[in-house]
Amino acid sequence: MKERVRKVFRRLKGQGGFTLIELLIVIAIMGFLIAMIAPRLAKVASGASDTVCDTNQMRLRQVLAAYTEKTGQLPNYLTSLVCHDDAGKAVDPSTQWDMTKEEDGSKGWYIDNNNKVDGQEVLSKDFYAMTKLGLLTLDQAAADELRALGISKIYYLNVNQDVKAMEYIGNEVKKLNEGIPKHVAGKNDFMQEDDVKAGTAVLAVGFGDNHKLDPTAGPKKIGHPDRIGCIVLGVGPNSELVREGQIQHAGLCPNGIKRGDHFLYNNYNIVVPRLASVADKIVAAYGGTNGVKLTFKNEETGETKIVDIAKGQGEEVWQFTTFCPEGCNPMAADRPVWVLDKVETY
Repeated sequence: MKERVRKVFRRLKGQGGFTLIELLIVIAIMGFLIAMIAPRLAKVASGASDTVCDTNQMRLRQVLAAYTEKTGQLPNYLTSLVCHDDAGKAVDPSTQWDMTKEEDGSKGWYIDNNNKVDGQEVLSKDFYAMTKLGLLTLDQAAADELRALGISKIYYLNVNQDVKAMEYIGNEVKKLNEGIPKHVAGKNDFMQEDDVKAGTAVLAVGFGDNHKLDPTAGPKKIGHPDRIGCIVLGVGPNSELVREGQIQHAGLCPNGIKRGDHFLYNNYNIVVPRLASVADKIVAAYGGTNGVKLTFKNEETGETKIVDIAKGQGEEVWQFTTFCPEGCNPMAADRPVWVLDKVETY
């Protein structure tokens, strides 16, 4: 083939142009080369998006670390990822996920069902698969703890059928899933501001009022076992970090943008340190007296991780972390590889 290419170029030099046969040969060679290179280029592009996402998160963590060092608190005016229905009732995303399936279990409008023909859902399916979020209603003790961490105001995401533009908080609105609630003023206003108090609704990792990981019945798998019970709040355009100029605007995940036809919410998130009052609820939910040990096994490496949650034991403000809107964070697995293997109470 090399000799044939040389002949083609020698003829071009002597005759001033290609014959039709020679052009076809060149095109065939180029097509062959492109077929070889294209998969590698696709991997490079995908890797670049992952790198940008990790960079965005690392920058957010640096800003948060500086903020907590200066103030001893987390930023205010974060986004609760809770959506209310047209009667004003908070919707639990765990009720819209088939718990017999670990990674593609959406059965409603809250979580991406991987079918853009149905329109856009609210959250990424990968986000939910990694976090298994549950609806958590704050009692007075939890509200007091959250306020002590600096979070006294939140905005409910409240995606509804009247939402026309997500602006900095997510992907462009194209076609909404028809199951998304209708808008009723005062019941489910988009980005509705509220005080943090008893009754405030939030989403928490792998736990909720009527939701927990179960080794005998789904769900069992999660991406971040050490964050069980931690509240997840979004960094939107109204957050204190943006208001005070700590960051210019609420960042968007490049991988989430690529799947903009599938889901709406595409902001980065702060994972709040586990509250002592939530630890109490987790212990009680698993039938413990003083604590519970959750043993997880990595299905890929066989590694074991024990998450020990003691009654009355909360985490410090500096123990926050971040998630991208697809549930990942830097240097961690990008799929739910941790399987709940055993529950021990004490």
